[in-house]
Amino acid sequence: MSTLAGRDPCRGSVLHVFPLDTTLLLGSTANQEISHALGCGPLVADLERRLARGEIAADWFVRTLLWVWQQVTTPLTEDVLEEVLAHAPWIPGLARVCADIHHRGEYAMVIAPATPDVFTERLRRPPWQVDIAIGAPFPPIPLASDDDASVPAPACEDVVGAVKRTYRHLAANAPELQVAAYASSARDVPLVRSLPGIPDRYGRSVSVAINAEEPRDDYDLRQLADVTYDAETPDLWTAYVRARRRLHQPELTAAAGALAAPAGGEGDG
Repeated sequence: MSTLAGRDPCRGSVLHVFPLDTTLLLGSTANQEISHALGCGPLVADLERRLARGEIAADWFVRTLLWVWQQVTTPLTEDVLEEVLAHAPWIPGLARVCADIHHRGEYAMVIAPATPDVFTERLRRPPWQVDIAIGAPFPPIPLASDDDASVPAPACEDVVGAVKRTYRHLAANAPELQVAAYASSARDVPLVRSLPGIPDRYGRSVSVAINAEEPRDDYDLRQLADVTYDAETPDLWTAYVRARRRLHQPELTAAAGALAAPAGGEGDG
């Protein structure tokens, strides 16, 4: 988990929480994108389906993922990772939203508890520049061999717990801090359900379902979320503006209004 050392917790009024998989990465996950590049896409896709069905534990999944990537012929290098980042199916509007959050002095948090932090930490760089990135701790690239006892086994971060800790840290001197969470799949349901209880007494919260999965027997994300947004090709800016309206926040500051959506490039399709 990245830290907020040296940051002023009073500087922002909203903490924006973005799940990485299937929300920021349309119809895909970071693990699938990396695995396709390494030639083991079908195997990892099957592991992710089993994880989604609850057939395997999250910690077992990330340890197995590391082992699979250590066995492939094509190693995970910095060049491979940068190529994956450049060509991943990012939701349009992502870079614009991140720029507006940064301009306002608010906070952007990306959560991907079953994704290696070697990927999530890259999102703290341009063009995204998110403030907090949650991923599973992995060995540095190139990945250490599986028989290296000095490397701790990766483990998953608890999403709801991580968001609560981050909120408490930022709200320590800002009791009116608000939180907005964006969601699209079953893995986001615990966060959406817990969201109303995260802000302190004076804070507000809003959840936005973006192209939410079809209802299941145990949940309907569209019913759980405060705001729904569906589009053939969703744009994060639209979902972000709807969240701000729900929080009674101004949609654009004068300077941010001059921000044009980047023409192509990472995160803006």
